[in-house]
Amino acid sequence: MPAMDIGGDFYNLIKIDNDCAGVLIGDVSGHGISAALLTAMFNSMVVNHAKTYLSPDLLLYQINSEYCKVFENSRNIMYASAFYAVIDTAKRKIYYSNAGGALPLLVRYSTDEVIELDAFGMPIGMDEAPIYEYKSVPYSSGDVLFLHTDGLSDTFYKDKPEEFTARINEILLSARGFPPAEIAEAMLAEFYNLDPSPSEKYMLDDVSLIVCGL
Repeated sequence: MPAMDIGGDFYNLIKIDNDCAGVLIGDVSGHGISAALLTAMFNSMVVNHAKTYLSPDLLLYQINSEYCKVFENSRNIMYASAFYAVIDTAKRKIYYSNAGGALPLLVRYSTDEVIELDAFGMPIGMDEAPIYEYKSVPYSSGDVLFLHTDGLSDTFYKDKPEEFTARINEILLSARGFPPAEIAEAMLAEFYNLDPSPSEKYMLDDVSLIVCGL
């Protein structure tokens, strides 16, 4: 849901092979046409390299390198946050790395847990040789992976991160057995139920989210 007619969020689901799928979500600094053009570039880079760089940390490093080369002589560099994960359905594991993005959540309904998938990494474009932490986590059938950009919290909870975390966990845990589309609708109804005027849109941020039923 872009704040303006076009936005600076990007996301993708990429089939790597019969067992693995890549999940991407991110946010380019700024709004409007320039940000939207960069989202298209990021998506293209990830699609082109997802089957070559199977490890999420290596993929983000490659994307960062190409991005820095494009803007090496530019005075106005726009940065991007991004989270990328590979879901391996054969091993039932999620492999992931983060470039400064909002932390995704793994919901384990068997134990009523909501786990933050934290991993360290600088936003893309801020460092020519960044280190992207690489982690993995197991999952079970029936779990849910929830990803979002920071615009989801900015609307009502920008200065209240603890309240946002508590409310989002409450919604996810109460959604046991819900299809992914209904979980997404519940999130938007709670955090983005707005009909802003054109002038108010400039005060908002883009919002994107992905719900993966595992």
